[in-house]
Amino acid sequence: MWVAVGALSPRLTLSAWTGASRFCLLRCGKTKRKDLPLRNCLGVSDFRQSLWSGVGFEDQIGKNRFDPRRYITCPELAKNMARVIEKHIKPSPVVLECSPGPGILTQELVGLSSKVIALESDNTFIPQLKSLQKKLDGQLQVVYCDFFKLDPASGGTVRPPIMYTDTLFENLGIRPTSWTAVKIKILQGRVVILVANPKSPRMYQSSSVLWQIACDIKLLHTESCSSFDISKPNGKLKKPKEPHQPLQRLCFVQLTPRKNLFTENLTPINYDIFFHMIKQCFVRRSDKLTDHLPSLSPVDVVDILKHIHTLNQSKITDIYPEEFKRLFEIIDSSKEYTHRWLYDEYMEEVIL
Repeated sequence: MWVAVGALSPRLTLSAWTGASRFCLLRCGKTKRKDLPLRNCLGVSDFRQSLWSGVGFEDQIGKNRFDPRRYITCPELAKNMARVIEKHIKPSPVVLECSPGPGILTQELVGLSSKVIALESDNTFIPQLKSLQKKLDGQLQVVYCDFFKLDPASGGTVRPPIMYTDTLFENLGIRPTSWTAVKIKILQGRVVILVANPKSPRMYQSSSVLWQIACDIKLLHTESCSSFDISKPNGKLKKPKEPHQPLQRLCFVQLTPRKNLFTENLTPINYDIFFHMIKQCFVRRSDKLTDHLPSLSPVDVVDILKHIHTLNQSKITDIYPEEFKRLFEIIDSSKEYTHRWLYDEYMEEVIL
C-alpha cells in the first residue's frame, strides 16, 4: 500500500527504537545555530509530506509489538547489505554503527568506509568487538554506549552505556561545525512503527509522529525475519521460532534529517514543549483531541481546531503528523495569551 512518510530530531527519538543493526553515515561534526548555545544536533530539509510506495506494513504486523533485538550472523547477508548500502553513500564515509552485536556486518562496513565506530550497549558483545578492533588496524573503534539512550532527560551524572552526546563526540574527536554543514544519513531496520499513521492506528505512536516530522524516509531493502538471529538473556544467539509468521520482514530504510525542520514557531528552544505535547497526547490515544488540549494550553480549543481544519470529535489517532506540527505552531504563534503552554509555565516555576 502507499504509506505517507516523511519523520524528529534523532537526539530525541532514537531512544525509543529497537531492531536489526542500525548505523549512521556522516561527516563528523557537532552543530550549533546562530544565537543559540552549542548543542549536539544532527542536521535536519524543508518539511513536506512525501509518499513512499512501500510494502504492506499493516499486513505484516505481528501480535507482539516489542520484538526481540535481532542481529545479522550470516556472512552472505552481511555482504548483501553492504552492497545495498554502497549504492547510497559517497566513498569512504565515517560509519557509526549502533548495536552491531557479534560484528558480522561490521566487518563488511569496514570495507566501505574510512572508519567504523561501533556503539554497543550489550556487554556480551564487547570482547568480540574489541578482538575485531585489534585486527583492523585503526579502522574500527568500539565504544560501550547505548546510542538510543543518549542525553537522558533526568540529567545528572550517568555511567556507560548511558552517555551525553557532548561526552561521546568529544571522546570520538568530533568537533563543532555549522548547523547546515552536517551531512548524515541514518539507516535502520524495523520501520512499521516509524511510518504508522491514522490508517494503521494500532501501531500509531508518538515516535511515529516525531520521526515523520523530522526525516525523509526511503526504503532500501526488505529481508525476512528468519534471516536474523535473536539474542537470548544468556548472551547466546539463536534462530527465531516464528512458523506462524513466515512472511514477516524487516525493512531497511534510510532516514535523512531535514535541514529546515525548525521554523519561527518550532525552534531548538521550544522543541521540548512540542515533544511533551506529542507524548501527552498519546498517553490516552483513544481520547479526543479536544479532551487533551485544555491540559496542555489555555488557548481556545475550538478556534485552534478550525485553523487546522480538524473536527472536534477527532481522536488522537485520527491526527496526521503534519497536523500535529501545524497545531503546535498555531498555538505557539497565538498573540492573545501571555502563557501559551501550561508545560512551559510549569518548567519556569521549576527553574525558579
